[in-house]
Amino acid sequence: MNMSVVDQLMDEMIPSLEALETQNAAILEFLKDKNITTDEKLAPYLERAGNASNVRWRATRLRITSMLSSAMRSDEQSAKREKEASDKEADSKEQNQAQAQHKEKEKDAVKEQAAEKEKPNIQAMKSDAQTGTDQKEGVPEEKRIA
Repeated sequence: MNMSVVDQLMDEMIPSLEALETQNAAILEFLKDKNITTDEKLAPYLERAGNASNVRWRATRLRITSMLSSAMRSDEQSAKREKEASDKEADSKEQNQAQAQHKEKEKDAVKEQAAEKEKPNIQAMKSDAQTGTDQKEGVPEEKRIA
């Protein structure tokens, strides 16, 4: 997951939570010090506030989960695209190597065919040298005009 999203969430949430906690603690301490209320008198109000807060925090939790899952999906998709690109590159390299090997085999086959064609010519030349005639022209060497 992209850590910048998490850092952004933390940077925005933590100062707000710190401020709320400070205010709540200060108000409770003030009320108790001035003998305006006691824990028993405050309990029903805290319970109602807790219930309302629970609803708000559920909504917040859903929004945060949505943001994080979106960021995670984005990262997963990026990783998937990178993997597909590297796989395509590897496949391309393999295909290029296979094509190069195929071309080498074709060249070797052409060379072998050329060598096979030359063998009869070499044998004919040896035969001509022995008989004194040129097979191509069918004329004895002595009678051929140079």
